[in-house]
Amino acid sequence: VGDQSAGKTSVLEVLVRAHIFPRGAGEMMTRAPIQVTLSEGPRQIASFRGSNTTYDLTSASDLAQLRKEIERRMVSSIGTGEAVSNQKLALDVRGPGLNPMVLVDLPGIIQHHTQGMSSNTKGSILEMCKHHIENPNSIILCIQDAARDAEGSSVADLVHTADPTGQRTIFVLTKVDLAEQLKMAPGKLKQTLKGQRFNMRAKAYFAVVTGTANPNDTIDAIRANEKRYFDKSTFVKEGAISPRQSGIDNLSRAVSDAFWERVRATVAAETKDVQI
Repeated sequence: VGDQSAGKTSVLEVLVRAHIFPRGAGEMMTRAPIQVTLSEGPRQIASFRGSNTTYDLTSASDLAQLRKEIERRMVSSIGTGEAVSNQKLALDVRGPGLNPMVLVDLPGIIQHHTQGMSSNTKGSILEMCKHHIENPNSIILCIQDAARDAEGSSVADLVHTADPTGQRTIFVLTKVDLAEQLKMAPGKLKQTLKGQRFNMRAKAYFAVVTGTANPNDTIDAIRANEKRYFDKSTFVKEGAISPRQSGIDNLSRAVSDAFWERVRATVAAETKDVQI
């Protein structure tokens, strides 16, 4: 969950290791919940739940078709006069090295309605996000843009209400490379990654770079760019970002571990209820 344009979908794409989501600069592209179930497999492929059609995620044409089909299904699920839908799309993704977990991409939280947008859009998105993150079995990825002031974000209050102790929340700070270019004080960023700036708690804090100057770069190129950045970053050298908090690989392992920890806790609780 995150504000619109905070980099939420980019984080999920790097976790999935493919550009599977509809794209558009400055536009609201995620208009319905998209559930992605990840699993290990020999080939990078995707398919919609209940469909026999398989998309090769190493093929540019298949990826384009997949994004087009996701967008078509989202648009067809939106009611007349509305901007978003709460009808979930379910997608299965397999590939080498994928950590098994279930991710849900949600529409970004907006601050204002644009011309022609339904007046209930902001409220609809908030209610949709609340519905998903209030689920006691869910893990919340709270996505924040490092280049924006904490006061300009509304997602922290939403997450704090859903998970006040932070036991289900992982905080993800995006665009730290941009924040460094904008001369953010390392001490300020360090406070953020220690949980001292936002009105919320989290069980872990991470800093990632999930984009480059070229929007058409591959996921491998994005991951290589992130590694190069952290290898030479002033934030890292001055101790604002610790090695264990940096990078999508550390985040991916933490999300997978938290997911399965939650699964085991849920199964244990259900087993206890049956025994009682």
